Amino acid sequence: MSGLPPGWLPIPFALPPQTALEIAPELLAASGAEPGEEADLAAAVDNAAAAMSRLPVTTAVAARLWHAFGVTATGLVADLSLERRSPSTQDEAVGADFPRVDVQRRVVLDDGGLVTLAAVAPAAGDDVAFLLRVQVPAVDAVCVVDVLDRDLRAIGVVWDDAIEIARGGMRG
Repeated sequence: MSGLPPGWLPIPFALPPQTALEIAPELLAASGAEPGEEADLAAAVDNAAAAMSRLPVTTAVAARLWHAFGVTATGLVADLSLERRSPSTQDEAVGADFPRVDVQRRVVLDDGGLVTLAAVAPAAGDDVAFLLRVQVPAVDAVCVVDVLDRDLRAIGVVWDDAIEIARGGMRG
């Protein structure tokens, strides 16, 4: 996955918490990122472990990216999938199988892609989170990037990156 926007690092996902804690220091060292003087390395390890142990948004997720570096680093994760379905199903898939979905924003891209921001929850009465979902048509499939979090400002920071990743990251 060459050509990622700055600040993103490919990481494993759905790891057991202890395993994630054990490999987090190695992952950070292998990233090539240079910690600044003010860097809290223990917090960085904890954040990396949390990002790696988090469950994927859908069962179709094939890869995960972590927005961990740079001046605008948010700590958000982006789950990537290539779903074998018709691009005509994009509107039906905006909620990523969440039972409660309230679409707040919908943008159609010039390449036929669809970007949605939706308030989602697993069930009535559960805490609401926001799902940024970018769907870009590919041959006999749809490239999907899902960013799920409660921080709308952080989601806004990665909005354009998520589109770029969906357009190029999944297709090489």
